[in-house]
Amino acid sequence: MLLKRSLPYLTVILAVKVLIVRRVAFGSWGIVPFLVGELCFVLLVAALLDARRQPTAVGTLVADGVISALLAAVLVYQGYFGRVPSYESLAWAGNLSDVGASVAQLFRPAYLLVFADLPLLWLAGRFVPDFFAQAMPGAARKAVTWVAALAMLGNVAYGTVKPTPDASSAAYRHGLFNAQVIRFARSRVQSRVTVDASDPAGVQKRVEEVAGFPSGVASGPTAGKAKGRSVIVILVESLQAVAVSRTVDGQRVT
Repeated sequence: MLLKRSLPYLTVILAVKVLIVRRVAFGSWGIVPFLVGELCFVLLVAALLDARRQPTAVGTLVADGVISALLAAVLVYQGYFGRVPSYESLAWAGNLSDVGASVAQLFRPAYLLVFADLPLLWLAGRFVPDFFAQAMPGAARKAVTWVAALAMLGNVAYGTVKPTPDASSAAYRHGLFNAQVIRFARSRVQSRVTVDASDPAGVQKRVEEVAGFPSGVASGPTAGKAKGRSVIVILVESLQAVAVSRTVDGQRVT
């Protein structure tokens, strides 16, 4: 009976797609982060879809399509910028006039494979009776929902208490979806640190804050000679005179 329902297929398909995207984006499968991160999210989505009193193809296909679109965005953004996107960066991308054509060139036809299961699920629903009907007993559904939700909550809580150097590190450690929740809820996952050079106390505070981050290690095809090293990149544009000859802990920084 279970094999005639959409739920097990949707769960396996989403899990496989997330694993493949992780491999492409990070250069590593990251099985443990996947199990405590994305897999819990996939199980929670599947259980909530199955909890509907009158399940239809629309809800299942829409959920699959939205998740697939987010995974495709990760692939395209990673190919353009060399890192995993955050929800802010996806919003900013729409304001950059030069990004549209470049992203279109980077969108490879192979990326459309993340949507390949949608027509297959729809066709199965057309020919298999009650394909999108409920698949799990009520008790089992509740158990899956609570376990997945608590695991995600613990993951997000840990990511909130334990700051992460950047969005890509957070996505690898906590999952592509959990990292966005952490960033949105607490703004503790920082991809950049801004400093007002005219405020020595503020500079020192930021230095101590960055020093408390876990040390990140450069990796991936864009790391170059920095591969395997801890790297801090400071980009300065149009320095004002007040920012010149500043020192931190007795060491000149500008």
